[in-house]
Amino acid sequence: MDERLRAIRELWTQEKAEFHGEFVDFAPAYSWPKPVQRPHPPIYVGGGEGAFPRVAALGDAWLANGVPPGQLGPQIARMRNTAGRDVPVTVYGVPADPAVIEEYARLDVERLLFSLPTVPEVETLTHLDRFAEVAGRFR
Repeated sequence: MDERLRAIRELWTQEKAEFHGEFVDFAPAYSWPKPVQRPHPPIYVGGGEGAFPRVAALGDAWLANGVPPGQLGPQIARMRNTAGRDVPVTVYGVPADPAVIEEYARLDVERLLFSLPTVPEVETLTHLDRFAEVAGRFR
């Protein structure tokens, strides 16, 4: 994964990109369009504590998978300690529960992504209405 991220960065940032690694290997190549964001779009690295070195070396943010707030706070501290900087955190798989969202807000989590089950359209729309109502409280 590290090589793939490095190769993508090369393609995004170099007019004529080239990469030679153990798993990714390509001769000089042109790739367009280039991202509008400079130097490139943010790279969100997902995973547990094993991903912290990758977040430190290659990531712009950490994507945590539904870690409850009580466990997340210490993990954020360890991740930021590993990275040596204040890395933004996004949590996905979060329930649309205002009390839980408040706990994440106290941890200064940048973004929460609600969990949307695969259900028939009518039920999906009900979930989306609930998400809109809950999210509207935290603007």
